[in-house]
Amino acid sequence: MLLSCAAGSVVKTFEVTSEAITHQRTLSSLNADVTCVRYNHNGRIVASSSVEGGICLDVASTGELLSRFFYPGDTPASRRVNAVQFSSGSRFLASGGNDGCVRLWDLKTQEVMQTYSISASAVTCVCFSGYKDEYLVSGSASGAISVCDVQTAETAGFLTVDPTHGVHKVMAIQASPHPYARHIIGSTYADGSVRVWDLSTGQLTADFAQQHEAPATALTLSPVSKVLLATGGLDGRVIFYDTLQRKELRTLDLEQPVSSLALCADGKTFAVGTTTVRSTCT
Repeated sequence: MLLSCAAGSVVKTFEVTSEAITHQRTLSSLNADVTCVRYNHNGRIVASSSVEGGICLDVASTGELLSRFFYPGDTPASRRVNAVQFSSGSRFLASGGNDGCVRLWDLKTQEVMQTYSISASAVTCVCFSGYKDEYLVSGSASGAISVCDVQTAETAGFLTVDPTHGVHKVMAIQASPHPYARHIIGSTYADGSVRVWDLSTGQLTADFAQQHEAPATALTLSPVSKVLLATGGLDGRVIFYDTLQRKELRTLDLEQPVSSLALCADGKTFAVGTTTVRSTCT
């Protein structure tokens, strides 16, 4: 299954086969422009967030609304949610917004379990990491990546680059889905750079400076290879890397700026979303 959202308040689900991408259902639980959509671990639940601070959980197969949460805030801008992410077992949902906070929601009680004030600027992306989802990692408009300990509710540290490289917005982050590489984090930046981090040491392990000629908007790590990484950017390119050898493997030039990217469970098929609302699977 494939998820997509564009300018507007609806989310669409698609069935992907070797022959076609078929629209399945349109979800319209949000009342404002959608900022992020995610499947849960088994593809049955869809989480979506909006510019007005709403977070909805819907049944993917029927479109039934299960839950709706709202962000606190004095202004519409401060309530904006930029990112949501399920934990690996879907017990928790993480969210990050314009108020600089990351919130951990307990989906059983439907309440905020923890709030992490991690940045004076907007939180742009979030993900869980570690072999038991023990870390909550978030990127910000200030260029910093924060690592929060889920058990202690404390900020464990920050992943930062040499300031001589300049300060650039973190566009996307993802933890490796590979079962033996859950401590590996990939990140992309507004200057087109791509970086790989090892959370077990806090060290930068691969740095592809300004690999894209425009903001690098998306990345995905392979579920079957510990070293394969792919990124997409507004320059219309998708680039594949070997993170161990720190080299580019292949570049695909597309016709439109890339907005999202995902590798499927087989490690061979990938989906690309563009700013022209076109999705492609290869």
